[in-house]
Amino acid sequence: MVKVLILVCALSLPRAECKPETARAVVQGPEAANATTCMFRGQAYLAGSAIRVGRNEWVKVLCQRTEIGGNVG
Repeated sequence: MVKVLILVCALSLPRAECKPETARAVVQGPEAANATTCMFRGQAYLAGSAIRVGRNEWVKVLCQRTEIGGNVG
């Protein structure tokens, strides 16, 4: 599974520096099965939420794996 995090970062913050620790706001979205559905779910969650993004802010959807695959052998 993949955890969906929606980060709201300052426009002045470089893309690579937008992390949960540096974001102005961090919202946990619904879990997803893989990275592709994570991006779609993150965008859809943001669109349907009350999260407001100001003129000097931008949004980054971050996908973090929450589990490692099963044992082989």
